[in-house]
Amino acid sequence: MKKKLTAKVQQLNPTLPQYSGSFSKCVVIEPETKEVQLKKGAVYAVFNIQGEASFDTELVYKVTNDVIHNSYYQSDNISPIQSMEKAIAETRDKIAQLSSDVLRSDQQAVKINLIAAVLWGNVMYFVKYGEMGCFLMREGIIKPVNMVSEGNFCAFSLVVNDDDVVILCSSAFEKELPPEKLLSTNVSEQSLKPDQTCLLLKLLVDSSFTGDEVVDFGLEKAITKNKSRAAVEKFSSFFAEIFAKLPKPKVAERITNISLPKVNRSPRRSNFKFQLWMLTPIALIILGVGIYFITKIPKVTPSPKTPTPQSSESKTVQTTQSAEPQPNILGNEIRQQNDAAYKVARVNPEVFYDLKITDPNVQPTELVSFTSTIAVTDATTGKIYVSDRNTPKFTAQAKVFPGIRSCINSDGKLSFLDNTGYKLYNQLNSTVSSEGQMKADLAIPYSGFIYTLSSDTINKYTLPGSSPTVWGQSELLKNAKSMTIAYNIYVITSDNKLISFSAGKQTNFAVKGLENGFANGVKVVADLDLNNIYIADKGNKSVAVLDDKGSLIKQYKTEKDETWADLKGIAVSPDEKILYVLSGSKVYQIDLSK
Repeated sequence: MKKKLTAKVQQLNPTLPQYSGSFSKCVVIEPETKEVQLKKGAVYAVFNIQGEASFDTELVYKVTNDVIHNSYYQSDNISPIQSMEKAIAETRDKIAQLSSDVLRSDQQAVKINLIAAVLWGNVMYFVKYGEMGCFLMREGIIKPVNMVSEGNFCAFSLVVNDDDVVILCSSAFEKELPPEKLLSTNVSEQSLKPDQTCLLLKLLVDSSFTGDEVVDFGLEKAITKNKSRAAVEKFSSFFAEIFAKLPKPKVAERITNISLPKVNRSPRRSNFKFQLWMLTPIALIILGVGIYFITKIPKVTPSPKTPTPQSSESKTVQTTQSAEPQPNILGNEIRQQNDAAYKVARVNPEVFYDLKITDPNVQPTELVSFTSTIAVTDATTGKIYVSDRNTPKFTAQAKVFPGIRSCINSDGKLSFLDNTGYKLYNQLNSTVSSEGQMKADLAIPYSGFIYTLSSDTINKYTLPGSSPTVWGQSELLKNAKSMTIAYNIYVITSDNKLISFSAGKQTNFAVKGLENGFANGVKVVADLDLNNIYIADKGNKSVAVLDDKGSLIKQYKTEKDETWADLKGIAVSPDEKILYVLSGSKVYQIDLSK
């Protein structure tokens, strides 16, 4: 394919409130590199949400953009339409949970409409889910793109030309401003309603590509395979025709025409006579081998000993050989096999800092990572120690919060519970910006709400100090060790199981790939900005990394088991590049990119 097109984009997005029950927005995802563009193309989409629930509009946009980007560009399917259908399905499932009270138990019905176009070379692929508008203007004539319905999806593909214009829009926008009126009217984004959105694509020849570059449709292997098969079939049929033409002798004729050789059964006499000198080479070989092995046997040197008196009757001289510990080769092989089977990465983690240097009496319990700093807390004294991530040196904050626990990064502030309730602490100026008299074991802020866990109940607070509503209840929640939220609520139970809840009910989430499960899970870390779920397991002296389906990706263990013998907690940098591990009074760091 010699001609490649790019799109000049114009987005018409309405001004959206922070929360809305019905709204729409454009999504433009252009690859970071030219190689990715050649392989997968660029994605242009418009989505529309309709429902009675109130959504965090910015959060929905971010999730939609991230899910489409990750799902589409990581798909191994060579078909853009099938890859995009999968991406839209995953986006639909994620958005279904993302109202402003994301984890509500009485989740409202939500209708999701989305249309996406993939520009790949000079072909555009369309996938539509729900009710959306799609039009093509060519040589001044505007026509709707009539798609083929396949279940809940509609799809279509066409070759586009230079100067073509593609219009993607929400149904409300199409009703208010049909294409003929749109192209002849100056539209102000301030005049648009929340559910009125339009994306215009003017197609132009992409001059950044050379004439020799070819769009990768991923078909080369399939073509090569088909050519090979065709060649084999051609040769097979050729030889089959030749053998078919050869005369076929009858079986009886073949048997009668065979003449058997005559066998001379008269015994032969051997002229060989044995001579004694013939044994000389064999004797020399045996002698040489014996000398070689004798010289290789290590000599035993008696170790010096203090002479002890012996009776005249005992003349026996005793010698001892020093016993040096030999490496457990078999044990190492078994460990290596187990590590490979259960995705264990053995590390010698770098010590980031030892808190004993700052305070000899410190008893650290948790740590939290921020963009530029890292904080460690001591529940007994209530102290907070903060260090710059680039220059390790922890210093104690002026304020103390006895009983500090359930610590987490909440938009750059330290969220936690202490003996008096819930607090949101600004470590930069040592101020408490939010405070509430919440009595709970664990607390996590999420999307404008605070979720607390007490006994077997998860409560939801609208504001600190307000009356809670029961979000979910289960016997499995009693004495839970750790809790976090990323779309779902993840909890480490008292019997060291990692379970998940959504809409107030337990999901079918299950951990897969571990040899014997968690021995003593102490901390679970997950976040909307993180791709994975991290679990600190004190019993196994390890940190497990899972995907959002619960499948094991990797386990981190140290070369020396005693390094993490007192594992207390973990934290992951917001860019998911560094893993911090708190064991004893030391903070370790691991590069997650390796």
